[in-house]
Amino acid sequence: MDIGGIRLAPAAASLPAANRVEPNASGTRAVATGTRAVATELPRTEAVKAIGDNAAVRIDIQQDKARQQKQREDQLRSFIQNRNIVDPRTREIVFRSVDTRTGSVVRQFPDEARLKLREYLNTMREAEAGPTARAERKA
Repeated sequence: MDIGGIRLAPAAASLPAANRVEPNASGTRAVATGTRAVATELPRTEAVKAIGDNAAVRIDIQQDKARQQKQREDQLRSFIQNRNIVDPRTREIVFRSVDTRTGSVVRQFPDEARLKLREYLNTMREAEAGPTARAERKA
């Protein structure tokens, strides 16, 4: 394996380093004799200051979302009316939440598909039992 064409990086000791640290009016600063040195500290006017745990600084996005959701629910609750009815087809209690502005059903338990299934099962049960059971049940 030939590595003759690879140039090696200069050693860290060959870079000029800061010789001394001088205090000045805006803070301390590293002064180097070479041209490649970098200041190690910012002046006081440019330094980053930590801000305390202040209510004006804290932002809680989850809490804001929860508050907005609660406000929306409260607005909707003012338009929702809960009703309990007895379904005439199945003779079961149905719980409904109705929007008073539009009259549409928002929520219902049991849902319409389950009520239809119960009606079908009741019809099948009555058909199996015969006409006498049907007359007794209605009486």
